[in-house]
Amino acid sequence: MTGIIDFALSKAKTTIVIAVLVLLAGSYARQEIQVSSSPNIQLPFISVSVFLEGASPEDGSRLIARPLENNLRSVQGVKNISSYSTLSITRMIVEFEIQQDMNEAIIDIQQAIEEVKSELPLGAEDPQIQEYSERSFPAMTISLQGDGSLRQKIYFAEEMKDMLESIDGIYEANLVAAPDEVLEGVIDKSKMEAYGVTLDDLYNSISNNNIVIPGGRQDTGLGSFNVEVPSVLETPRDVYSIPVKVTKDAVVTFGDIATVKRTFKDFNEYARINGKDTVALDIFLRDGANALDTKSSITGVLEDLKKSLPPNLDILITDDETVITEQMVSELEGNILGAIILIMIVVVASMGLRVGLLVGLSIPFCFLFTFIVLVSMGYELNFLVMFGLLLSMGMLIDGSIVVTEYADRKISEGLSRFEAYRLGAKRMFYPILASTGTTLAAFIPLIFWPGYTGQFMKYLPMTVFFVLCASFFYAMIITPVIGTYFGQQKSVLSSKDSVDKTGQIVFDSISEFYSKKIKFFIKNPIFY
Repeated sequence: MTGIIDFALSKAKTTIVIAVLVLLAGSYARQEIQVSSSPNIQLPFISVSVFLEGASPEDGSRLIARPLENNLRSVQGVKNISSYSTLSITRMIVEFEIQQDMNEAIIDIQQAIEEVKSELPLGAEDPQIQEYSERSFPAMTISLQGDGSLRQKIYFAEEMKDMLESIDGIYEANLVAAPDEVLEGVIDKSKMEAYGVTLDDLYNSISNNNIVIPGGRQDTGLGSFNVEVPSVLETPRDVYSIPVKVTKDAVVTFGDIATVKRTFKDFNEYARINGKDTVALDIFLRDGANALDTKSSITGVLEDLKKSLPPNLDILITDDETVITEQMVSELEGNILGAIILIMIVVVASMGLRVGLLVGLSIPFCFLFTFIVLVSMGYELNFLVMFGLLLSMGMLIDGSIVVTEYADRKISEGLSRFEAYRLGAKRMFYPILASTGTTLAAFIPLIFWPGYTGQFMKYLPMTVFFVLCASFFYAMIITPVIGTYFGQQKSVLSSKDSVDKTGQIVFDSISEFYSKKIKFFIKNPIFY
């Protein structure tokens, strides 16, 4: 297996080019990798909701939940089904086994619902299916607050919704506390009685209008054209002109017995900030979207929108999860940078500048190599990945230190840089392989940790695994190749008088003290 070291040394320029390409590709991967505060885990839950206007909780449980539950239990991988019924709404949460493919589960759920849909009550809307993941929860909430009217707030909120949903990283922007606008007709009972209009006449006239009537196609022999029957209400005049009752003497229209005004449906949810009513937008990110880049785009859109807002309205951002992400990335990157500086100080102080830089280069190389692998696997940069990088930082330089120390000793014995580093890499190949393997053996089982917790935690051991594999490659291949070109000309760890002394008082004193203690314990093992 050590023959690969000779091959790498014989193709030294190619090996250096590969190392440079890894650094360049890793830098690009670091810029492109998606950033989030926590791992985006596919939760093993699917929600099925059915709306039936006016249905009591008891009726929803008996007429909707029971037939759906009986059929959904036959779906493969279902672990548990729980249902909740409130006024007009019945919701079921279907829990699956952890190993179940959720894409297949959604298809099976859809098929099971289609089979039982005919048993649901008339008037029940089509069941709504929703899967759960970390992206099922809003990343932030943007609110419009001020002294403006509800109609004004909703108008600008809808405009803001259209602008935000054009951003690539945003999956959806849901309006909150913004009821639908409707036309409300106030009937004058005395006029109804005067004109002899009944409630049936009123209901039939309204229900038979504002519908699309296909007129077909007329063929004249010379050509054909589509026939359109205008019946869609587009203006308030159209509403007032609806014929309610027709007699041989006159036509009673809707405007004769009622007045129409624009209003909103009753509120079913409210949003308030600091005691003031607001209209809000819940922002949902796409899977794999970079939270920080998306926030930057959102900020730009909001700045443009503020220029067109009236002075009585203001935009507020609340529940911003990206703030946590930004703080986490900043703090962990600061910790990693501080650790790198401390490691470089120790290595350079003990091994000299050239050898220290040769060893220290393994840190960015291994980290950037890990970013390449993470991006290719579709993983994002979260706090577990950052913690894995921090955890493995002290371990990844061990192999390079061992190789360079052995090469330094051989240089002190008179060997050339090429022979010293070649011999150092080949001689330390199996010890470093064993050391790396035993460390990986402690983390590999965590990659296969079952359950939801395992899916959440696997980012940490996988990061450590990739970093340590890269460190082994760097120590065995890159270190000897770079060492033959840029390594020390003479030993920096041994003095001219003795290979056991460096010529530096502090390190020689520590080494001499350690050597005496070792000799004492070897001669007197009972004290150990």
